[in-house]
Amino acid sequence: MAEWSKAAASKAAIPCRWDRGFESPSLLQSSFNRELDYAWQVSFFNGLILMKKETNWHGAIYDYTNRVQGKQMARMRRSNLTVILLLLVWCHTYASFFDNRFFPPFERPYVTVDQRPSHWALDLFASTSKKAFGVNGKEIGIPELFGELDQAQWAQSFVLAGCPNPLPTEWQMAEIPWTMEGYIQAQGIVPSYQQQITRHFSVGFYGLIMQVQSRYEFFLGFQQSNLMLTPAERLQLGEIRRSMSQAIGLCSDSKHQSGLGDLDIYARFGDIWQYMAKMRRIEAGIRFGLLIPFGQRNKLDYPSSIPFGGNHQWGVYVMGDAEFEIKEDWKLGAWLRASKRFERIETWRMPVGQEPQFLGLVIGRALVDPGVTIMFSPYFSMENLREGLGARVQYTLMYHDYDEWCDARQDKIVPTNLKEVIRLSQWTAEYITLTVFYDFGKVKVERGFDPIVRLAWDVPQVLIATRDVPKTHKISLGIEFNF
Repeated sequence: MAEWSKAAASKAAIPCRWDRGFESPSLLQSSFNRELDYAWQVSFFNGLILMKKETNWHGAIYDYTNRVQGKQMARMRRSNLTVILLLLVWCHTYASFFDNRFFPPFERPYVTVDQRPSHWALDLFASTSKKAFGVNGKEIGIPELFGELDQAQWAQSFVLAGCPNPLPTEWQMAEIPWTMEGYIQAQGIVPSYQQQITRHFSVGFYGLIMQVQSRYEFFLGFQQSNLMLTPAERLQLGEIRRSMSQAIGLCSDSKHQSGLGDLDIYARFGDIWQYMAKMRRIEAGIRFGLLIPFGQRNKLDYPSSIPFGGNHQWGVYVMGDAEFEIKEDWKLGAWLRASKRFERIETWRMPVGQEPQFLGLVIGRALVDPGVTIMFSPYFSMENLREGLGARVQYTLMYHDYDEWCDARQDKIVPTNLKEVIRLSQWTAEYITLTVFYDFGKVKVERGFDPIVRLAWDVPQVLIATRDVPKTHKISLGIEFNF
Protein backbone atom coordinates (compact mmCIF):
# COMPACT_ATOMS: atom_id res chain seq x y z
CA MET A 1 0.00 0.00 0.00
CA ALA A 2 1.20 3.54 -0.72
CA GLU A 3 2.99 5.45 2.04
CA TRP A 4 0.19 8.00 2.11
CA SER A 5 -2.45 5.31 2.47
CA LYS A 6 -0.62 3.82 5.46
CA ALA A 7 -0.35 7.23 7.06
CA ALA A 8 -4.02 7.90 6.42
CA ALA A 9 -5.01 4.60 7.97
CA SER A 10 -3.03 5.28 11.11
CA LYS A 11 -3.84 9.03 11.03
CA ALA A 12 -0.33 9.55 12.32
CA ALA A 13 1.19 13.01 12.37
CA ILE A 14 4.62 12.94 10.76
CA PRO A 15 6.76 15.92 11.78
CA CYS A 16 8.52 17.81 9.02
CA ARG A 17 10.87 20.34 10.63
CA TRP A 18 13.00 22.99 8.94
CA ASP A 19 16.09 24.13 10.80
CA ARG A 20 15.77 27.50 12.44
CA GLY A 21 17.73 30.52 11.30
CA PHE A 22 16.28 31.09 7.83
CA GLU A 23 15.75 34.73 6.94
CA SER A 24 12.52 33.42 5.45
CA PRO A 25 11.24 29.90 6.16
CA SER A 26 10.77 27.39 3.43
CA LEU A 27 7.02 26.78 3.13
CA LEU A 28 3.83 28.76 3.70
CA GLN A 29 5.47 31.81 5.25
CA SER A 30 5.07 35.53 5.30
CA SER A 31 6.85 37.71 2.78
CA PHE A 32 8.52 39.88 5.38
CA ASN A 33 11.59 39.09 7.47
CA ARG A 34 11.21 38.50 11.19
CA GLU A 35 12.86 36.17 13.63
CA LEU A 36 10.22 33.44 13.88
CA ASP A 37 10.31 29.98 15.39
CA TYR A 38 8.63 27.56 12.98
CA ALA A 39 7.57 24.00 13.52
CA TRP A 40 5.67 22.17 10.83
CA GLN A 41 3.48 19.13 11.10
CA VAL A 42 2.32 17.17 8.09
CA SER A 43 -0.73 14.97 8.49
CA PHE A 44 -1.81 12.53 5.85
CA PHE A 45 -5.53 11.89 5.62
CA ASN A 46 -7.38 10.38 2.65
CA GLY A 47 -4.34 10.86 0.46
CA LEU A 48 -4.15 14.67 0.98
CA ILE A 49 -1.57 16.92 2.57
CA LEU A 50 -2.84 18.90 5.54
CA MET A 51 -0.15 21.20 6.80
CA LYS A 52 -0.45 22.96 10.11
CA LYS A 53 1.86 25.73 11.15
CA GLU A 54 2.69 26.42 14.75
CA THR A 55 4.41 29.78 15.05
CA ASN A 56 5.81 31.30 18.21
CA TRP A 57 6.37 35.05 17.82
CA HIS A 58 6.53 36.84 21.16
CA GLY A 59 3.99 34.33 22.44
CA ALA A 60 1.43 34.94 19.65
CA ILE A 61 0.23 32.74 16.79
CA TYR A 62 0.50 34.49 13.44
CA ASP A 63 -1.23 32.98 10.41
CA TYR A 64 -0.05 34.69 7.25
CA THR A 65 -2.73 33.21 5.03
CA ASN A 66 -5.53 34.49 7.27
CA ARG A 67 -3.86 37.90 7.40
CA VAL A 68 -3.90 38.12 3.60
CA GLN A 69 -7.53 37.06 3.33
CA GLY A 70 -8.61 39.35 6.15
CA LYS A 71 -7.12 42.43 4.50
CA GLN A 72 -8.12 41.67 0.94
CA MET A 73 -11.55 43.31 1.17
CA ALA A 74 -10.04 46.44 2.69
CA ARG A 75 -7.51 46.61 -0.13
CA MET A 76 -10.25 46.35 -2.75
CA ARG A 77 -12.15 49.23 -1.15
CA ARG A 78 -9.01 51.35 -1.01
CA SER A 79 -8.08 50.56 -4.62
CA ASN A 80 -11.16 52.28 -6.02
CA LEU A 81 -10.40 55.47 -4.09
CA THR A 82 -6.74 55.24 -5.10
CA VAL A 83 -7.58 55.09 -8.81
CA ILE A 84 -9.78 58.20 -8.56
CA LEU A 85 -7.16 60.20 -6.67
CA LEU A 86 -4.38 59.19 -9.01
CA LEU A 87 -6.42 60.24 -12.03
CA LEU A 88 -6.76 63.70 -10.49
CA VAL A 89 -3.23 64.07 -9.18
CA TRP A 90 -1.12 62.17 -11.73
CA CYS A 91 -2.89 63.17 -14.92
CA HIS A 92 0.48 64.13 -16.42
CA THR A 93 1.92 60.60 -16.46
CA TYR A 94 2.13 57.86 -19.07
CA ALA A 95 3.16 54.24 -19.22
CA SER A 96 6.53 53.24 -20.59
CA PHE A 97 6.54 49.43 -20.54
CA PHE A 98 9.45 48.18 -22.58
CA ASP A 99 10.92 45.78 -20.00
CA ASN A 100 7.74 43.90 -19.01
CA ARG A 101 7.08 40.78 -21.07
CA PHE A 102 3.35 40.65 -20.32
CA PHE A 103 2.24 43.75 -22.24
CA PRO A 104 2.84 45.44 -25.59
CA PRO A 105 4.52 48.86 -25.41
CA PHE A 106 2.17 51.64 -24.31
CA GLU A 107 4.21 54.55 -25.63
CA ARG A 108 3.17 56.06 -28.97
CA PRO A 109 4.87 58.61 -31.26
CA TYR A 110 3.24 61.99 -30.95
CA VAL A 111 1.81 63.62 -34.06
CA THR A 112 4.32 66.44 -34.63
CA VAL A 113 3.09 69.90 -35.57
CA ASP A 114 5.33 72.86 -36.44
CA GLN A 115 5.72 75.41 -33.65
CA ARG A 116 3.91 73.12 -31.17
CA PRO A 117 6.64 71.12 -29.39
CA SER A 118 4.73 70.19 -26.19
CA HIS A 119 2.22 67.35 -25.94
CA TRP A 120 -0.46 65.91 -23.67
CA ALA A 121 -2.39 62.71 -24.37
CA LEU A 122 -4.83 60.32 -22.73
CA ASP A 123 -5.50 56.71 -23.82
CA LEU A 124 -7.97 54.08 -22.68
CA PHE A 125 -6.85 50.53 -23.41
CA ALA A 126 -7.87 46.91 -23.05
CA SER A 127 -5.60 43.91 -23.62
CA THR A 128 -6.04 40.16 -23.56
CA SER A 129 -3.84 37.09 -23.91
CA LYS A 130 -4.69 33.39 -23.70
CA LYS A 131 -1.56 31.87 -25.22
CA ALA A 132 2.16 32.54 -25.26
CA PHE A 133 5.00 32.18 -27.72
CA GLY A 134 7.64 29.63 -26.75
CA VAL A 135 10.88 28.76 -28.51
CA ASN A 136 10.69 29.25 -32.29
CA GLY A 137 7.27 30.86 -31.96
CA LYS A 138 5.56 27.68 -30.75
CA GLU A 139 2.27 28.35 -28.97
CA ILE A 140 2.27 27.35 -25.29
CA GLY A 141 0.22 28.16 -22.22
CA ILE A 142 1.09 31.37 -20.38
CA PRO A 143 2.15 29.52 -17.17
CA GLU A 144 4.59 27.43 -19.26
CA LEU A 145 6.70 30.57 -19.79
CA PHE A 146 8.16 29.66 -16.39
CA GLY A 147 8.76 25.99 -17.08
CA GLU A 148 6.88 22.72 -17.48
CA LEU A 149 5.20 20.91 -14.63
CA ASP A 150 5.82 17.24 -13.91
CA GLN A 151 4.04 16.31 -10.69
CA ALA A 152 6.50 13.52 -9.88
CA GLN A 153 9.43 15.94 -10.12
CA TRP A 154 7.54 18.48 -8.03
CA ALA A 155 6.86 15.82 -5.40
CA GLN A 156 10.58 15.00 -5.35
CA SER A 157 11.20 18.65 -4.40
CA PHE A 158 9.17 18.02 -1.24
CA VAL A 159 11.60 15.22 -0.41
CA LEU A 160 14.58 17.54 -1.00
CA ALA A 161 12.94 20.04 1.34
CA GLY A 162 12.73 17.45 4.11
CA CYS A 163 9.14 16.17 3.72
CA PRO A 164 7.79 12.78 2.70
CA ASN A 165 6.91 12.31 -0.93
CA PRO A 166 3.21 13.28 -1.32
CA LEU A 167 2.65 10.77 -4.14
CA PRO A 168 1.80 7.08 -3.67
CA THR A 169 4.84 4.82 -4.08
CA GLU A 170 3.78 3.41 -7.45
CA TRP A 171 3.65 6.93 -8.98
CA GLN A 172 6.83 8.40 -7.54
CA MET A 173 9.12 7.32 -10.40
CA ALA A 174 6.61 7.95 -13.20
CA GLU A 175 6.21 10.89 -15.55
CA ILE A 176 3.11 12.90 -14.61
CA PRO A 177 3.07 15.96 -16.90
CA TRP A 178 0.46 18.70 -16.54
CA THR A 179 -0.58 21.06 -19.33
CA MET A 180 -0.89 24.59 -18.00
CA GLU A 181 -3.14 27.19 -19.60
CA GLY A 182 -4.28 30.62 -18.51
CA TYR A 183 -5.27 34.13 -19.47
CA ILE A 184 -4.39 37.72 -18.65
CA GLN A 185 -6.86 40.55 -19.23
CA ALA A 186 -6.10 44.18 -18.47
CA GLN A 187 -7.85 47.54 -18.73
CA GLY A 188 -6.38 50.89 -17.92
CA ILE A 189 -5.85 54.58 -18.45
CA VAL A 190 -2.63 55.87 -19.99
CA PRO A 191 -2.00 59.65 -19.83
CA SER A 192 1.20 61.31 -21.09
CA TYR A 193 2.81 64.73 -20.94
CA GLN A 194 5.93 66.33 -22.44
CA GLN A 195 6.82 69.98 -21.89
CA GLN A 196 9.43 71.90 -23.84
CA ILE A 197 11.56 74.16 -21.59
CA THR A 198 13.92 75.59 -24.19
CA ARG A 199 14.41 74.94 -27.88
CA HIS A 200 16.75 72.02 -27.14
CA PHE A 201 15.46 70.77 -23.78
CA SER A 202 12.21 69.07 -22.72
CA VAL A 203 11.04 67.12 -19.70
CA GLY A 204 8.35 64.49 -19.36
CA PHE A 205 6.66 62.05 -17.04
CA TYR A 206 5.44 58.51 -17.68
CA GLY A 207 3.28 56.20 -15.52
CA LEU A 208 0.28 53.83 -15.57
CA ILE A 209 -3.06 53.08 -13.88
CA MET A 210 -4.68 49.74 -14.65
CA GLN A 211 -6.45 46.64 -13.39
CA VAL A 212 -5.61 43.06 -14.34
CA GLN A 213 -7.53 39.79 -14.11
CA SER A 214 -5.45 36.64 -14.50
CA ARG A 215 -5.96 32.91 -14.05
CA TYR A 216 -3.96 29.68 -14.41
CA GLU A 217 -5.56 26.32 -15.20
CA PHE A 218 -4.06 22.84 -14.99
CA PHE A 219 -4.93 19.80 -17.12
CA LEU A 220 -3.42 16.37 -16.58
CA GLY A 221 -1.47 15.35 -19.68
CA PHE A 222 -2.23 11.65 -19.28
CA GLN A 223 -1.67 11.05 -23.00
CA GLN A 224 1.98 12.05 -22.56
CA SER A 225 2.38 10.13 -19.32
CA ASN A 226 3.88 6.66 -19.12
CA LEU A 227 1.08 5.68 -16.72
CA MET A 228 -2.20 3.98 -17.60
CA LEU A 229 -4.59 5.92 -15.37
CA THR A 230 -8.24 5.31 -14.67
CA PRO A 231 -10.62 8.28 -14.36
CA ALA A 232 -10.60 7.85 -10.58
CA GLU A 233 -6.79 7.92 -10.50
CA ARG A 234 -6.71 11.07 -12.59
CA LEU A 235 -9.08 12.70 -10.12
CA GLN A 236 -6.86 11.54 -7.27
CA LEU A 237 -3.78 13.11 -8.88
CA GLY A 238 -5.71 16.35 -9.29
CA GLU A 239 -6.63 16.35 -5.60
CA ILE A 240 -3.02 15.69 -4.63
CA ARG A 241 -1.84 18.52 -6.90
CA ARG A 242 -4.25 20.98 -5.28
CA SER A 243 -3.21 19.89 -1.81
CA MET A 244 0.47 20.33 -2.75
CA SER A 245 -0.33 23.89 -3.86
CA GLN A 246 -2.07 24.59 -0.58
CA ALA A 247 0.85 23.11 1.33
CA ILE A 248 3.27 25.68 -0.08
CA GLY A 249 0.91 28.57 0.66
CA LEU A 250 -0.81 29.21 -2.68
CA CYS A 251 -4.22 30.78 -2.13
CA SER A 252 -5.88 30.70 -5.55
CA ASP A 253 -5.16 30.12 -9.23
CA SER A 254 -6.85 33.43 -10.14
CA LYS A 255 -6.04 36.99 -9.12
CA HIS A 256 -7.47 40.49 -9.54
CA GLN A 257 -5.00 43.37 -9.28
CA SER A 258 -5.37 47.13 -9.63
CA GLY A 259 -3.02 50.04 -9.08
CA LEU A 260 -0.10 51.97 -10.54
CA GLY A 261 2.69 51.08 -12.87
CA ASP A 262 6.23 52.35 -12.48
CA LEU A 263 6.86 56.09 -12.80
CA ASP A 264 9.18 57.21 -15.61
CA ILE A 265 10.69 60.70 -15.44
CA TYR A 266 13.01 61.88 -18.20
CA ALA A 267 14.87 64.75 -19.79
CA ARG A 268 15.17 65.06 -23.56
CA PHE A 269 17.75 66.99 -25.56
CA GLY A 270 17.03 67.53 -29.24
CA ASP A 271 16.68 69.88 -32.19
CA ILE A 272 14.68 70.44 -35.37
CA TRP A 273 16.11 71.15 -38.83
CA GLN A 274 14.04 72.47 -41.73
CA TYR A 275 14.74 71.57 -45.37
CA MET A 276 17.94 69.65 -44.76
CA ALA A 277 19.31 66.57 -46.57
CA LYS A 278 16.41 66.68 -49.03
CA MET A 279 13.92 66.41 -46.16
CA ARG A 280 11.17 68.88 -45.37
CA ARG A 281 11.82 68.48 -41.65
CA ILE A 282 14.11 66.49 -39.38
CA GLU A 283 13.61 66.15 -35.63
CA ALA A 284 16.02 64.13 -33.48
CA GLY A 285 16.87 63.85 -29.83
CA ILE A 286 18.18 61.75 -26.98
CA ARG A 287 16.37 61.01 -23.75
CA PHE A 288 17.71 60.07 -20.31
CA GLY A 289 15.18 58.53 -17.95
CA LEU A 290 14.78 57.19 -14.43
CA LEU A 291 12.35 54.35 -13.63
CA ILE A 292 10.86 54.72 -10.15
CA PRO A 293 9.30 51.46 -8.89
CA PHE A 294 5.76 52.48 -7.94
CA GLY A 295 4.21 49.48 -9.71
CA GLN A 296 2.91 46.36 -8.00
CA ARG A 297 5.07 43.26 -7.97
CA ASN A 298 3.82 39.72 -8.41
CA LYS A 299 2.19 38.13 -5.35
CA LEU A 300 3.99 35.09 -3.98
CA ASP A 301 0.77 33.41 -2.83
CA TYR A 302 -1.05 33.92 -6.16
CA PRO A 303 0.78 32.15 -9.01
CA SER A 304 -1.09 33.98 -11.80
CA SER A 305 -0.31 37.49 -10.51
CA ILE A 306 1.96 39.66 -12.66
CA PRO A 307 4.13 42.72 -12.01
CA PHE A 308 2.92 46.18 -13.08
CA GLY A 309 6.48 47.25 -13.78
CA GLY A 310 9.95 46.09 -12.80
CA ASN A 311 9.07 44.17 -9.59
CA HIS A 312 10.11 46.99 -7.22
CA GLN A 313 13.47 47.54 -8.93
CA TRP A 314 14.78 50.99 -9.87
CA GLY A 315 16.12 51.50 -13.35
CA VAL A 316 17.63 53.92 -15.85
CA TYR A 317 17.49 54.14 -19.63
CA VAL A 318 18.74 56.08 -22.61
CA MET A 319 16.67 56.46 -25.76
CA GLY A 320 17.34 58.03 -29.12
CA ASP A 321 14.56 59.16 -31.44
CA ALA A 322 14.45 60.62 -34.94
CA GLU A 323 11.67 61.57 -37.33
CA PHE A 324 12.09 62.53 -41.01
CA GLU A 325 9.38 64.23 -43.05
CA ILE A 326 10.35 62.88 -46.45
CA LYS A 327 7.50 64.71 -48.22
CA GLU A 328 4.56 66.72 -47.01
CA ASP A 329 2.70 64.73 -44.31
CA TRP A 330 4.75 61.58 -44.98
CA LYS A 331 6.95 60.84 -41.96
CA LEU A 332 9.47 58.10 -41.25
CA GLY A 333 10.78 57.70 -37.71
CA ALA A 334 12.57 55.32 -35.36
CA TRP A 335 13.31 54.79 -31.65
CA LEU A 336 16.26 52.97 -30.11
CA ARG A 337 16.29 52.40 -26.37
CA ALA A 338 18.40 50.56 -23.79
CA SER A 339 17.24 50.19 -20.18
CA LYS A 340 18.68 48.55 -17.08
CA ARG A 341 17.08 47.77 -13.74
CA PHE A 342 19.32 47.79 -10.67
CA GLU A 343 19.98 44.67 -8.63
CA ARG A 344 17.93 44.23 -5.47
CA ILE A 345 17.58 41.74 -2.62
CA GLU A 346 13.96 40.87 -1.94
CA THR A 347 11.77 37.97 -0.91
CA TRP A 348 11.00 35.59 -3.78
CA ARG A 349 9.56 32.15 -4.38
CA MET A 350 12.32 29.81 -5.58
CA PRO A 351 12.21 26.22 -6.89
CA VAL A 352 13.94 23.41 -5.06
CA GLY A 353 13.99 21.02 -8.01
CA GLN A 354 12.54 21.17 -11.51
CA GLU A 355 9.17 22.78 -10.66
CA PRO A 356 8.20 26.15 -12.21
CA GLN A 357 9.18 29.16 -10.16
CA PHE A 358 5.61 30.08 -9.17
CA LEU A 359 5.31 26.59 -7.59
CA GLY A 360 8.65 26.81 -5.80
CA LEU A 361 8.76 25.44 -2.27
CA VAL A 362 11.23 27.99 -0.89
CA ILE A 363 10.23 31.55 -0.08
CA GLY A 364 13.32 33.49 0.89
CA ARG A 365 15.66 36.35 0.16
CA ALA A 366 17.27 36.41 -3.29
CA LEU A 367 19.54 38.84 -5.09
CA VAL A 368 18.14 39.57 -8.56
CA ASP A 369 20.14 41.53 -11.14
CA PRO A 370 17.88 42.06 -14.20
CA GLY A 371 19.36 41.91 -17.66
CA VAL A 372 19.52 44.78 -20.14
CA THR A 373 16.42 45.45 -22.27
CA ILE A 374 16.89 46.71 -25.84
CA MET A 375 14.04 48.17 -27.90
CA PHE A 376 14.04 49.15 -31.58
CA SER A 377 10.89 50.63 -33.11
CA PRO A 378 10.65 52.14 -36.63
CA TYR A 379 7.39 53.61 -37.90
CA PHE A 380 5.86 55.25 -40.98
CA SER A 381 2.92 57.64 -40.87
CA MET A 382 0.81 59.40 -43.49
CA GLU A 383 -1.13 62.42 -42.32
CA ASN A 384 -4.01 64.29 -43.95
CA LEU A 385 -5.00 61.43 -46.24
CA ARG A 386 -8.43 63.01 -46.34
CA GLU A 387 -9.19 66.25 -44.45
CA GLY A 388 -7.21 65.42 -41.31
CA LEU A 389 -7.43 61.62 -41.43
CA GLY A 390 -4.10 59.85 -41.01
CA ALA A 391 -2.61 56.40 -40.48
CA ARG A 392 0.56 54.94 -38.98
CA VAL A 393 2.19 51.53 -38.97
CA GLN A 394 4.85 50.79 -36.34
CA TYR A 395 7.07 47.79 -35.70
CA THR A 396 8.52 47.15 -32.22
CA LEU A 397 11.23 44.66 -31.32
CA MET A 398 12.06 44.18 -27.63
CA TYR A 399 14.84 41.96 -26.29
CA HIS A 400 15.50 41.25 -22.61
CA ASP A 401 18.75 39.56 -21.61
CA TYR A 402 19.14 36.95 -18.86
CA ASP A 403 18.54 37.97 -15.25
CA GLU A 404 21.12 36.92 -12.69
CA TRP A 405 19.76 35.19 -9.57
CA CYS A 406 21.55 34.36 -6.32
CA ASP A 407 20.07 32.72 -3.24
CA ALA A 408 20.68 35.29 -0.45
CA ARG A 409 19.34 33.31 2.51
CA GLN A 410 21.69 33.00 5.44
CA ASP A 411 20.88 29.33 5.95
CA LYS A 412 20.63 27.23 2.79
CA ILE A 413 19.95 23.79 4.26
CA VAL A 414 16.92 23.53 2.00
CA PRO A 415 18.51 23.85 -1.47
CA THR A 416 17.30 25.93 -4.41
CA ASN A 417 17.71 25.36 -8.13
CA LEU A 418 17.81 28.67 -10.02
CA LYS A 419 19.22 27.45 -13.36
CA GLU A 420 15.83 27.29 -15.08
CA VAL A 421 14.74 30.58 -13.53
CA ILE A 422 17.77 32.26 -15.10
CA ARG A 423 17.39 30.50 -18.45
CA LEU A 424 13.71 31.40 -18.80
CA SER A 425 14.24 35.05 -17.85
CA GLN A 426 15.43 35.89 -21.38
CA TRP A 427 12.69 36.88 -23.82
CA THR A 428 12.06 38.61 -27.15
CA ALA A 429 8.80 40.26 -28.24
CA GLU A 430 7.63 41.70 -31.57
CA TYR A 431 4.54 43.79 -32.27
CA ILE A 432 2.99 45.52 -35.25
CA THR A 433 0.94 48.55 -34.21
CA LEU A 434 -1.73 49.81 -36.60
CA THR A 435 -3.00 53.31 -35.83
CA VAL A 436 -5.59 55.55 -37.45
CA PHE A 437 -6.03 59.13 -36.24
CA TYR A 438 -7.98 62.25 -37.07
CA ASP A 439 -6.47 65.71 -36.59
CA PHE A 440 -9.28 68.24 -36.06
CA GLY A 441 -6.91 71.16 -36.59
CA LYS A 442 -5.13 69.92 -39.71
CA VAL A 443 -7.27 71.69 -42.31
CA LYS A 444 -7.84 74.88 -40.32
CA VAL A 445 -6.18 78.06 -41.55
CA GLU A 446 -5.35 79.07 -37.98
CA ARG A 447 -4.89 76.13 -35.67
CA GLY A 448 -6.21 76.36 -32.12
CA PHE A 449 -6.20 73.91 -29.24
CA ASP A 450 -7.64 71.18 -31.48
CA PRO A 451 -7.47 67.51 -30.49
CA ILE A 452 -6.13 64.52 -32.37
CA VAL A 453 -8.20 61.36 -31.83
CA ARG A 454 -6.48 58.01 -32.39
CA LEU A 455 -7.34 54.31 -32.40
CA ALA A 456 -4.50 51.76 -32.18
CA TRP A 457 -4.25 47.97 -32.31
CA ASP A 458 -1.11 46.13 -31.12
CA VAL A 459 -0.77 42.78 -32.87
CA PRO A 460 1.85 40.24 -31.63
CA GLN A 461 4.12 38.87 -34.35
CA VAL A 462 6.70 36.16 -34.98
CA LEU A 463 8.92 37.74 -37.61
CA ILE A 464 12.50 37.52 -36.30
CA ALA A 465 12.98 35.94 -32.90
CA THR A 466 9.85 36.13 -30.72
CA ARG A 467 10.04 33.76 -27.74
CA ASP A 468 8.86 33.35 -24.15
CA VAL A 469 6.26 36.15 -24.12
CA PRO A 470 2.45 36.12 -23.91
CA LYS A 471 0.54 36.52 -27.15
CA THR A 472 -1.10 39.78 -26.10
CA HIS A 473 -3.45 41.86 -28.24
CA LYS A 474 -4.19 45.42 -27.14
CA ILE A 475 -6.71 47.99 -28.35
CA SER A 476 -6.42 51.63 -27.28
CA LEU A 477 -8.52 54.73 -27.91
CA GLY A 478 -6.88 58.06 -27.19
CA ILE A 479 -6.89 61.80 -27.54
CA GLU A 480 -3.84 64.02 -28.01
CA PHE A 481 -3.18 67.77 -27.78
CA ASN A 482 -0.11 69.72 -28.83
CA PHE A 483 0.79 73.28 -27.90
